[in-house]
Amino acid sequence: MGGVGPQATEYLYKKIISEAVKQYGVRENHEFPRVLIISEPVIDFISSKEHFSEARKQVLFAVQRLINGGATHLAIASNTVHLLAEEVAQLCQEHGVVFLSMLDAVAAYCKESGFASVGLLASPVTLQSSMYDTALMRRNLTVIKPNEQTYSELGCIIKKVIADTVSDTDIKTFQTVCTEVSKKADAVILGCTELPILAAHIHVEVPSIDTSSVLADVLLRNYYTSEKSTTTKEQQS
Repeated sequence: MGGVGPQATEYLYKKIISEAVKQYGVRENHEFPRVLIISEPVIDFISSKEHFSEARKQVLFAVQRLINGGATHLAIASNTVHLLAEEVAQLCQEHGVVFLSMLDAVAAYCKESGFASVGLLASPVTLQSSMYDTALMRRNLTVIKPNEQTYSELGCIIKKVIADTVSDTDIKTFQTVCTEVSKKADAVILGCTELPILAAHIHVEVPSIDTSSVLADVLLRNYYTSEKSTTTKEQQS
């Protein structure tokens, strides 16, 4: 489920395709994953939860349409939308669909990578919430967030990525915020799916975690595992 914004959806889909080739040796068209995408133009709640009620209805409606379309595994191509993760997971469970949480995938990746503390750069709404804190602290990881005064700056920069109006000044600001957080962390989570686009233009002293890449890996692993299982069962019958 994407559309928040559409660039994040495109970015995740490209990751799925490129990693299918790289990790699973896909060469023929029929070997690529079967993917159902809905890019829902959800009303903005990156910087404020003022329209959250309306956005919630849009997200849950989009998820229901994916379920009706035959999805067996479902993920959200947006960090901030994971504020609704519990409701989405419940809806999926009711219909026998597996929900794959980006937050859980990233937290598991951080733990497996041996990080003890991780910085978090994200939208103002994500930073103000505790959703990443909860997922990471379950695995005994320390979360380091930027100064609250920079939250609004990050929100503005993310919106500029969506509008394709990022300036050199925006990139410098992002570099400064990222550098400050990385001083205290073993790695930095780019906790908004627009941020990896900016990260390509800066230097970070510690590893940066592209949440879309982590989610793409989990989606592919589940897809090809379930495909093999289905094929084996069909052959046995």
